[in-house]
Amino acid sequence: MDTPKHQKDFDINQHGRWYTWSQEIRPFLRSWNQYVKTIEKPKLKSLNEAKPYVYTYSQNLSKIKEPQLCKELASIATALNNLPVDDRILFFTGLLQDLDGVGLHFLFASLREALVQIRKDPLSGLYSPLDPRGSKDFPLHCDLYVPKILFNVYEDVPTDSSGASIFMSTQALKKILSNIRYLSIKNQNAILHSLSKESRRDRYDRFYDLLHGRHVWKDQLEEEMQKHQQRIKLDAGQGYMLHDRLWLHGREKVIGKIPRNRLHRLVFNNKSVN
Repeated sequence: MDTPKHQKDFDINQHGRWYTWSQEIRPFLRSWNQYVKTIEKPKLKSLNEAKPYVYTYSQNLSKIKEPQLCKELASIATALNNLPVDDRILFFTGLLQDLDGVGLHFLFASLREALVQIRKDPLSGLYSPLDPRGSKDFPLHCDLYVPKILFNVYEDVPTDSSGASIFMSTQALKKILSNIRYLSIKNQNAILHSLSKESRRDRYDRFYDLLHGRHVWKDQLEEEMQKHQQRIKLDAGQGYMLHDRLWLHGREKVIGKIPRNRLHRLVFNNKSVN
């Protein structure tokens, strides 16, 4: 779809396209939104293999007793498994027009379970609780979960200009690193290795520390990253999907407190990241 009018002037649009729910899926979403209010809530389950981020919401699909809803949910999961996700960002809008935050919560928990069943790997999908991390800015990073595709949908965000999302490609990061004083080749390679290494464990902490920890190169590196980052303020019902090894992402400071339902985050693997 066309870029929303009030967001056309953000430079990050050059690196992505905008989408919304198809007309075909909207009747399912409306039915889903009503049905899930009658069934047991998704469980928070532990995935000990993926320490330290070991918890994910997941919905037992056997609890969904409506055959048509099950059929259409499986179709959506298959579509996500087949969706090409490359070096462009997919932006979304209007995602909370046909379902509310509760419906989206059930949908992401159910899609997590359906994708895991398709991939036959319990670590191929995560829908983890949000860590609010306070209202300060959250500088550029990669989450580096075991799955590589990040799908964020915002539910409760301020209507002012605070809390904008920020992005920078990892290609831009690679160009910056060689110009950072005191950042050794060893540590440059450690940063890049974090992005390329296949692992069955979350690697966020080490990567974030190399970028933003108390190191002699921190100030210059952060200054250069800020020069290259691009921002966009996303509203409730909007979101984005990106390849977490190809894009760094973060958030500007938020005015006020950050609610726990600020966003819903589904992270998954599919055919495009095999």
